[in-house]
Amino acid sequence: LVTSHIVAAVLDAIEHGTNMTMHYQPIIDARTREISHYEALVRISDPDSMITPADIFPVVARRRLEIELDKSVIRSIEQDLASGRFPAGIGVSINVSAPLLALLDFCEHFSGIVPYLEQHPIIIEVTETSLITHLQHASECLQKLREKGFTVALDDFGSGYSSLRYLANMPVDIVKFDSSMVRALQQDEQTRTMIHDMARLIHNAGYTLVVEGIEHEQLLSTVQPIEPEYLQGYLFGRPMPLDKLSTDLKVVNLE
Repeated sequence: LVTSHIVAAVLDAIEHGTNMTMHYQPIIDARTREISHYEALVRISDPDSMITPADIFPVVARRRLEIELDKSVIRSIEQDLASGRFPAGIGVSINVSAPLLALLDFCEHFSGIVPYLEQHPIIIEVTETSLITHLQHASECLQKLREKGFTVALDDFGSGYSSLRYLANMPVDIVKFDSSMVRALQQDEQTRTMIHDMARLIHNAGYTLVVEGIEHEQLLSTVQPIEPEYLQGYLFGRPMPLDKLSTDLKVVNLE
């Protein structure tokens, strides 16, 4: 249940952009431990607190405002990039919903981001479900964006009915293992073997592997044998507002 003032704040933010901000969580190069890019995560300011996705998305889903929210998020990210305060050379990943991905003019919503591709790698994150649901149309749109210089990531891999057969036909460059896959690595030997083999197949097929949900050192040790290229989780940093991002310190020190 969400209180009425939170509902009002979410609706106002989506319609007018009022009090909507983006927080950015670092994604780390597993080899160098430097920040590669940030994942953009929406937040809405409230007089009493910061409204997080746990409260935002139930309102959005109930009112079927996914497209409107995505448009507002893309505009906010574009404004952050235009401000010149985003760390030079560091990328940003943008999550998009299935309803936005299904639009005929999907690609056009990223036209304002294109000028920043020379300075910042831009990753578009889509879920496996949204891709499968609109596979032909989504593939065509995402391929057009890849040709412009965008990178495409398959988000939450392992959280649903993940299929390597589908993956082989998807226009993606990056596969993100869901945190459930990380937890599964701590289970029985058979489960670990299957996930290790899946990671090996993904590597051999030429995809980049990102593992999310790394919250502490033990989880980091657990995922290292599958050799992900990039790591994400609270161990490396929580989502931060733009003015808290470092413009010069890129190395993440875990000591």
